[in-house]
Amino acid sequence: MSTDTIFLWSLRRSGGHAIMSWVLPYIQEATVFNNSGVNGSWRKYVGKKNLIVGFEDRYPRPLAGTHLVVLRDPYNWLASRYEPSRLRKLRKTGYEPPEDGPFLRSMLGWLNTWKTIAKLHPNDFPPTYGNSRARVVLYNSWFLDEAYRRELAGWLGREFTDAGLNDINKQYGSSFDRHSYQGRAQEMKTLERYKTVVTKPIFEKIFADDEAAEIASELFGAAFIANIFEEFRSAENVKAREAAR
Repeated sequence: MSTDTIFLWSLRRSGGHAIMSWVLPYIQEATVFNNSGVNGSWRKYVGKKNLIVGFEDRYPRPLAGTHLVVLRDPYNWLASRYEPSRLRKLRKTGYEPPEDGPFLRSMLGWLNTWKTIAKLHPNDFPPTYGNSRARVVLYNSWFLDEAYRRELAGWLGREFTDAGLNDINKQYGSSFDRHSYQGRAQEMKTLERYKTVVTKPIFEKIFADDEAAEIASELFGAAFIANIFEEFRSAENVKAREAAR
């Protein structure tokens, strides 16, 4: 029996679960391993079942199968990653994470990992072995553009469907909306999450990374990234960051 194994690699809060939900209708009777790729529990099913195996915060490895590597623009991604941690910090201490210290170092480390993966060409990827194939999936383009999703379906060798487009992963919801947009995920403002952090001093070093900005402009569009920076640098938001120190 011919079976499919799809590996989906993403940095946490970069849209990997959304794309997994979209891929699921393409793979008949697939067994899904959300974030458990790293523990290897999926291996005993290879060749026996169709699999979708998710890895988070791991650099892609040479495994036999089809690989989708998800990238979201760094500013919306880090805003989504920051929000759950901010809320945990508030609940525990009553304070926002400080603008320096371990949390900022973690965010800068995440950004460096993003840059390493983002330097790969968006339609190519280092070969693995055998009949393996791999490509980068740009979350922003996937979210906005049906033509992009149609092209991706063709690359997967499947007839196009958006049946899973508005599904939200039952186990992992949005950082901001949780599961409140189930069945209408396209209504979420996932490309405007950066608006929640442009007043946060802790993000100044993120926006100061010129290399990340250059890569993001190439992948996600210079106008889109320039608009984010324009808001970050607005007099109103500069004043808000100064007041927050």
